This record gives sequence, C-alpha cells and structure tokens, in this order.
Amino acid sequence: MKRPVNFFCGIRLCILVLAGFFFQALPVDAHVFTLTNDNSRVTISDPTDEGMKEWLVDGQSQLYQQWFWYRVGSSGPEKALNTVPILSEIQATPNTLVSVFGNATFQVETAYTLLGGTNGSGSSEIIEQIRIRNLTGGMLDFHFFQYTDFDVNGTYAGDTVQLGQNIFGLFDQAIQSEGNVHFADTVISPGANHGEAGLWPSILNKLNDGSPTTLNGNLGPFTGDSSWAFQWDQGIAPFDVFTISIDKKIFIVNPIPEPTALSLLVVGLIGFGLKRRWLS
Repeated sequence: MKRPVNFFCGIRLCILVLAGFFFQALPVDAHVFTLTNDNSRVTISDPTDEGMKEWLVDGQSQLYQQWFWYRVGSSGPEKALNTVPILSEIQATPNTLVSVFGNATFQVETAYTLLGGTNGSGSSEIIEQIRIRNLTGGMLDFHFFQYTDFDVNGTYAGDTVQLGQNIFGLFDQAIQSEGNVHFADTVISPGANHGEAGLWPSILNKLNDGSPTTLNGNLGPFTGDSSWAFQWDQGIAPFDVFTISIDKKIFIVNPIPEPTALSLLVVGLIGFGLKRRWLS
C-alpha cells in the first residue's frame, strides 16, 4: 500500500528542517585563511591574537605564533590588532591575503604573500606589508608591535635567536636557528625604534599585562623557547600613511662536512708522494 503524498511531503519537510538546523549549528569561521604555494602552507586567524599560527614547509611546522599589538599614546596598555573591527578580508589568490582593521581613528592593513620553494628544498618566504593610516585631522601618536615565536624545525627547546641593528641603531633583523642547519631570517624596513629577544612567554606577557610597554633592547642571543618583538614609535601626520615591510625566510644551510679519516689519509699520501719526488 502506497503512502499518502502528504506523508512524503512531511518527511521531506522534516529532513530539510533538520538539515538546516545542523548546518546552522556548525561553526564556520570565515576569518581563518589558509595560504598555499609550492611546498608551503600558512594559516592566519584574523579574529584572534594567534594571528599567523602555522607555517608548514615541506610538511614541517616552523612557526607557533606571529601577530601584532598596538598602542595609541604613551599611556594605557597595548591591545592586540584583532581587537580592532575587521573591515575587509580579500584572498585574491591562493598565496595572498589582504585584511583591513579600522575604527574612527585609524586603519591598519596587513598584506601577506607566501612564496614557497621547490618540494624538498626546505625553503619558503613570506612578504608582509603593513600600512597604518591616520584618519584624523591631528597627529596620531602610534606605537606598533610585531611579535614572533618561531619553532624552527618543529621544535622549540633548542632555538637560538639574535637581533640585529643598522648603523642608526634601529632594529632591522632577527635570525633564529636550530643547530647549524635550520634558519629563520627576518628583515624589516624601516628599522624599529625598539626590539627585544627573550624566552617565551616573557615578551608576550608584557604585551598583555595592562601597562604601556617599551621593549628593552636585548639583542640576545637566547637559546631555548625563544621569541622576539619589534616596536615602532611613529607620529603619523593627519590623513597620512606609515608603511612597514617585513620579509621572513625559512631555509636550510648545509654544513661544511668535516674531513673524514679517509680524506685526511689521501691528503697525507699525496703530500708524502710530493715530498719523495722533491727529495729525488
């Protein structure tokens, strides 16, 4: 005996209602982006202070966290950039992302480009452009912080970090390594007014402690669970823009092999032969 038509309609309606309920219940975070290029993958979470929270190179994790903090004026605490409303996010290609954060006083645009290396090379690069725009008719006393915590080669315990300065005393480079083969090199322009290297979570605690922070200038080296930060103190003219360029690279340096016993023996025999020829 066939079921009445209205019975099947009722079943279909129930299925649609339940499907709608489950689809609505599933959390979909439209603000977490994955960038891919060749041997590399990067994950960026705009709505949290995790920020850039993954950088895989040939399947190996290299980064724990990179994000930005800011302060307007000399007093008051720093705030993570994600506390500013997100105005737009555009991923025009698989390896790029442009996000704009803003309020009535300023806008901050973060633009990322991931440039992976060939498979198996262990190399990768991320180019970042930060644009801070003053939306007011007066000078904007802006303090901007970039915080980075690499876990080179997927581990944190043996990382060594060292900061560098240019001839004007501005901080313009950070080099983090594990052993003598895996390196993370970061170059910035313009140089930052302040920098600090230290062991996790000392710098992160400063940025989140509710007090104004000035990084202490410690260049390192520090070995262990290392992290570092740069700080720009910039007066931005009315309706003007301050731009920061950041270039991060992951790569492997092949160490110069130690001479083996066999190679030393060969060199010795050659030298002995030359000595005999000279004596004869």
